[in-house]
Amino acid sequence: MRKWIFPLVLVLLTSPLFAGLASALEEGQPAPEVVLRGVDGKFVSLQALKGNVVVVNFWGTWCPPCREEIPSLIKIYNTYSPKGLKVLGIASEGEAEVNSFLKSHPIPYPVLLDQNMQAFRSFGVAFVPVTFVIDKNGNVKKRYLGEFDAPDLKKTIEGLL
Repeated sequence: MRKWIFPLVLVLLTSPLFAGLASALEEGQPAPEVVLRGVDGKFVSLQALKGNVVVVNFWGTWCPPCREEIPSLIKIYNTYSPKGLKVLGIASEGEAEVNSFLKSHPIPYPVLLDQNMQAFRSFGVAFVPVTFVIDKNGNVKKRYLGEFDAPDLKKTIEGLL
């Protein structure tokens, strides 16, 4: 069993999904331009949202911490969207899986599909959940690796609106 650990770690670290770890976006860097289709069929361009504060949450329907974050993100969206906040949920799963999840867990903010991992790679995301706060100039203001701290996220948003 032990002889398989090193090859497994080597494969994981060199896989395309984990290759983004070395280039993960840092705070202060410009957010990459991504255009993704939402589950509603509409395309969303991050560049088109410039001028707004944007929360980008990378998540998966299969991920317990991701599912635990959703109620907090919904509250944040409902509280701050009237003031101009945009929230985007980005999932790498197929449309059928995401839509099945959304039937029992409705989300009011746009949920985007990233099956080819374009946004995951562009942002350097190798695992979920990961959340970015992007300022009105299109720069990453805050990055949360793993579950975000809701009070800290709210404080960051309030400071940018």
